[in-house]
Amino acid sequence: KAAETIVLVIDDEGVETLIPELLRGVNDNQASMRRGAAYLIGFLFKNSKLYLADEAPDMMSTLITLLSDTDNATVLAAWEAFSRVVGSVPKEQLPTHIKLVRDAVSTARDKERRRRKGVPVLLPGLCLPKALQPFLPIFQQV
Repeated sequence: KAAETIVLVIDDEGVETLIPELLRGVNDNQASMRRGAAYLIGFLFKNSKLYLADEAPDMMSTLITLLSDTDNATVLAAWEAFSRVVGSVPKEQLPTHIKLVRDAVSTARDKERRRRKGVPVLLPGLCLPKALQPFLPIFQQV
C-alpha cells in the first residue's frame, strides 16, 4: 500500500528516479522483489495521470524478458504489468514497438533455451490463458 501511494503521488521529476529503481527491482535475485517491481510497474502505468509513453519501451522489453522467470507468480505479475503498459501507449504509437517486442521475445526465448538445454522451449508467460492478448494491439495497428 505504501509503495502504491508513492507511485500515485509522484511527479515528472520523481518518475525519472522511480523508473530506474523499478527496472533494478525486476532484475533482482529474489523473486519477491521481481514480482513486487513488476506489480508496481503495472500499477504505475494503469493509475498514473502522467504521460508515460516515453517510458513504455524499456518497460515493455524488461517485462517481456520477465515472462521467462522461474517464479510463476512473477510471470503472472509481469504479464499483467505488460498488459497495462501496452494499454497506456496511444494506439498510433504501438506499431513503432514491433521490433522491440520481437527482440525482447527472442531474448526471453534464448534465456529459457539456456536454462532448459535439450528440452522444447516454452516461455511460461506465453503459455498463460489469453497470453497473446496484450501483444495483439501492437501488431494489429500495422
